[in-house]
Amino acid sequence: MSNKYPKLNITDEALTKLDIPKFIESNQNLRAAVINTNAHFDDIYNQIKETNREKYQREVESHEALLKIADNTHGINDLVSLVRQGNEINQQTFDLLQEMQTIMTAQNQEEAESIFRKVLDKANQTKEGIETIQSLIGYGKMLGKLIFPESGFFD
Repeated sequence: MSNKYPKLNITDEALTKLDIPKFIESNQNLRAAVINTNAHFDDIYNQIKETNREKYQREVESHEALLKIADNTHGINDLVSLVRQGNEINQQTFDLLQEMQTIMTAQNQEEAESIFRKVLDKANQTKEGIETIQSLIGYGKMLGKLIFPESGFFD
């Protein structure tokens, strides 16, 4: 057998010098410190967990917003088509497009719907072509969905 652990020689004198109450108090203090440290680590862990959850939620919301933007921008092709036919677009159509853009300044959904209807009524009165009116409708809906995405009116 190895002599790795030397034999302890505890004498009566050593036992009388051992302060048992102090030893117990020291152990209790150490135990309390360990419990407090564990509680602190639990708090840190919970904070990290909450931060990660919030970060994930923001990433999901950003992704959803990007998907909505991608979905809503398909109407831009109609606008580009109108711009390419610039020589054929008369001043009334251009004015209607500008007025349709005021949807973006609407303070609420009702005001945006009112602007949308007003522009379409003007387009019908000016006897614009069906393609122009359809393009105005598509453009107006795209703007309305960007500004008021929860509204079912612009779907």
